[in-house]
Amino acid sequence: MTGISIYAIISEILADNALRRRLGRSTPGLLTPDNREALAVTARAAAAQTAASAAPYITVVSDDGEIITIDTPESLSDAERGLTARLITHAAGRRTLAGLYAGSDPEMAACYTQSAEASESVMLAMLERAASAGKERAAVIAGRIY
Repeated sequence: MTGISIYAIISEILADNALRRRLGRSTPGLLTPDNREALAVTARAAAAQTAASAAPYITVVSDDGEIITIDTPESLSDAERGLTARLITHAAGRRTLAGLYAGSDPEMAACYTQSAEASESVMLAMLERAASAGKERAAVIAGRIY
């Protein structure tokens, strides 16, 4: 099992927003830690959406409001489980930012959506490979037993 931290998603959102502001890029306004509660609502929804996009491979086990615990294929290594969590975190942060930019900068919102979709694509490819490897391993074991 792997945990997705809502606060890690929010930290990524705050860091991206601050960097864009510092670099002079358009932003919907500076987000601060005071915005954590509001961001948590959208970050949780975005994380759930991202996990749901991998439904054949990921099962949401629990959501305590701060950590979303997911179950992944057994054939994933610990590093791949960590990468899955990181990709969900990144995609959820990007989806949240896309929503924030949608009204003020549709072009930036589209960039964030594209970034989220790229993370999801990498995650799905890794999960599909792991699931396929798990099936092959089970077939070999079954073949030896019978």
